[in-house]
Amino acid sequence: MIIGAAGGGCGSDTSTNPSSDPTSAASTVAVLPTTDAPPPTADVTAPPSPQPAPPSDAPTSAEVTTTAPASALAAWVDDQVAAGRTEATAAESVGTDARLVVAHPPGSFVDIQARIIRADGSLIAVPDELPRDRFPTLVAVGERLALLAPVDGVVALWLLGDDLNWTHGPELNVAVAAQRPMQTDALDGFVLVTSEGVVDRGDGIYVPADQQGALIAPSLDVIAMAPPPDGLFMNFTTVSDSRAFVLGRDNGARGHEPLTQPWEFDAATNTWTALPIPTWLVCTNACEWSAAHEFADVFLEAATDTGIVKQLPDGSVGLYDPDSRQWRQLEMPPFQLAGPAIAALDGGLLVVAPQRAYGVDWNLNTVGVLDIAAATWTLHTLADQPTADALLAWEARTDGNVALLRLHSMVDNALDEDPQLVYQAASDSWRTPTSDDVSLWRSLETGDVADIRTLVP
Repeated sequence: MIIGAAGGGCGSDTSTNPSSDPTSAASTVAVLPTTDAPPPTADVTAPPSPQPAPPSDAPTSAEVTTTAPASALAAWVDDQVAAGRTEATAAESVGTDARLVVAHPPGSFVDIQARIIRADGSLIAVPDELPRDRFPTLVAVGERLALLAPVDGVVALWLLGDDLNWTHGPELNVAVAAQRPMQTDALDGFVLVTSEGVVDRGDGIYVPADQQGALIAPSLDVIAMAPPPDGLFMNFTTVSDSRAFVLGRDNGARGHEPLTQPWEFDAATNTWTALPIPTWLVCTNACEWSAAHEFADVFLEAATDTGIVKQLPDGSVGLYDPDSRQWRQLEMPPFQLAGPAIAALDGGLLVVAPQRAYGVDWNLNTVGVLDIAAATWTLHTLADQPTADALLAWEARTDGNVALLRLHSMVDNALDEDPQLVYQAASDSWRTPTSDDVSLWRSLETGDVADIRTLVP
């Protein structure tokens, strides 16, 4: 399961790079039995006819060669440093454990070079015609690696064959531009590519316009995505199996209508369905389902083995089962849910750590683990309370077995670059990071800029 959150601060672009964008005490949480209100009427659109996969003689765009992993990576890094590209950014990778690393000059995303680093450490070159000023996105389509990138105003697709040659994929018919970046999600073998524009309806409220989407099936057929319900932005906040969910909207700047009805899109059936509303949910006015705003301060929302944990508009916390379409109420955690960093571990465990922001002194030295099945929270308290500037947050990364946590400044990212705390799910214990933990942390990196030389072990 994968956590996905729509980001962006006040009036900001949603992307951060030129991508196409110690001692613990237990506290028991009660589970309140509920029944569910029937879901609202759903908009369901039948799947359009698929576009066939490209012919086998599609043009070859680049031949790939691999050598001994360590020496190949070191040689490539040396070449980039010699060319002045001394920084590296881990670009977006969707549905694959391979990494896409982009080399670029310090502080600049012009004249970039990219390489794919597979799980075994081997390198794969990328097609020569990829844009040199936009980050591509690495995806897995069925059993094949593929790249997506904007070319001449549309999203282009390249496929990696068994012979390690790149070929052009079928047309997706999804337009992209500076103000309409693409969003890419992996949905149980499918890859969903979407983009949308925004227009002012005349009163300072922005609404979606010219929404486009394509599903790339494991067979490599391309299917036009069913259009979303009228007025719904396609900012998916969580994905789970073949479904993508809109469980909130960034309304911090009040530039959009609030989201009062959550939705799901199912790639397997190419349909949109309205989610049921929890029966206990009561708001003073219309319930506004919220998502990320500044500093990526997401509300609690995560896909886990047992369902989606979501902080609801009234502040309560619910567990949604996408298969049964049922909500179950959980008590709030016994610490402040303030822009939490989240790591969903295998076995239905959720590690949650808060942030400090906007001058409010929230307790940063307490983190918690939610055992969803047992409905219990276990807290862990750090020996020393962080005392740096007022804009601090935890960052969490996970491989499903351990949760790695790092406290950093949301302004200049000036604190420790490596993790400071590790939770081991198998032993239900916390520890100081080892060198292996640091290596794992770096392998899970996406989007952070680092000296390119740190790529070489």
